[in-house]
Amino acid sequence: MRRLLGLTIVLGIAYGIFHAVFRTGILAPLLVYAEPVKAAVDWVVEDPRRAWTALAVIVIPHIGLYYLIFEDRK
Repeated sequence: MRRLLGLTIVLGIAYGIFHAVFRTGILAPLLVYAEPVKAAVDWVVEDPRRAWTALAVIVIPHIGLYYLIFEDRK
């Protein structure tokens, strides 16, 4: 019974998010900010070899940030 109740709550939350994003215009101004991401994905889809470049652009700054945060400073 608890699992069924949990499942219905999860489905209700998922439908609520779906409804807010796709059925109402509430998030339309915020979805404009996703356009550069869509353009980058389209750029990689045109030539799959560009995935390595996209991966490097994402991973390399994070490695540097990780090093700065967890550097052993004595």
